[in-house]
Amino acid sequence: MKTKAKSIMIHLLLFVGFTSLANLSYQKNHSRTSAKDLQCIFYNVTYLNCTFHIEVLEETQYYLFFSRKKHTEECPNYTQDMQKSKTVCHFPSLNFPNYKDFPEFTIYVNGTSKQTVIQPLSQEFYRFEIEKLNPPLHVSVADDLRLKWEQPPFSFQISPSCFIYELCIDDLHLKIKTQIENINTPYTLSNLDLSRRYTLQLRVKGGGSCGFNESLWSDWTEAIYVGSEKEKVSNNLILALVTVLLIMIIFLVCICRRYKLLYRLYPPIPHPKIKIDEASLKWIQAQGHTSNSNGY
Repeated sequence: MKTKAKSIMIHLLLFVGFTSLANLSYQKNHSRTSAKDLQCIFYNVTYLNCTFHIEVLEETQYYLFFSRKKHTEECPNYTQDMQKSKTVCHFPSLNFPNYKDFPEFTIYVNGTSKQTVIQPLSQEFYRFEIEKLNPPLHVSVADDLRLKWEQPPFSFQISPSCFIYELCIDDLHLKIKTQIENINTPYTLSNLDLSRRYTLQLRVKGGGSCGFNESLWSDWTEAIYVGSEKEKVSNNLILALVTVLLIMIIFLVCICRRYKLLYRLYPPIPHPKIKIDEASLKWIQAQGHTSNSNGY
């Protein structure tokens, strides 16, 4: 009996061991097929981009779905990198009513393959935490140096206090950039020396007190120029004069070579031709012969 019980125990342990190894192998192979590093970002009010990485397997197709409440929508546009390991999904429009009351949504990534089972991936997102705002609108500078702008568009009405603005002032003369955060409109540019030239740009992000991710800034607005243009005009004038002078010099050189003006203005001085008659030549030869005789 003891021998039989011992044999049963050994077989049971072997069965449990093989089952555990099979489960571990299945989980390892199963996890390799799951999408990884799922990241999403909202921008331009209604656009949504999601990216994820996958194991490159032949005959494998992955699908991404957006789900909120009872609404589910498959991604309409997919793109991949050259290695086909990174997939980007683009939703051109996700504008739903009552988004303020229900900002949460879920992203599902699933797939099909003839070789293996694809493990699905689901991840919940909170819209404000992945919202990249548009730049401020209608930025302008009045004669009294008051900088004005309008808040960026959003999918619903939101308090102006939820927006945090940053101003970048670039001194084109001194090559110095200054960034001033948390300003309100209108903002007075009181420290500018108008004898110099500046560019102004604005960007915005959502405040953490309103549920936004404060690390996501919008793009910068187009540059606005303020200050004097004298230095710029002076530099342009000097450049234009130098260019014209070089063109004139090249033109004169070409004309001179074409018509040989220097040859005509400064012709070469001819050397006189000396004619020596036969008697003079004999006398010169005789003088030379006499000099050689005296010098031994």
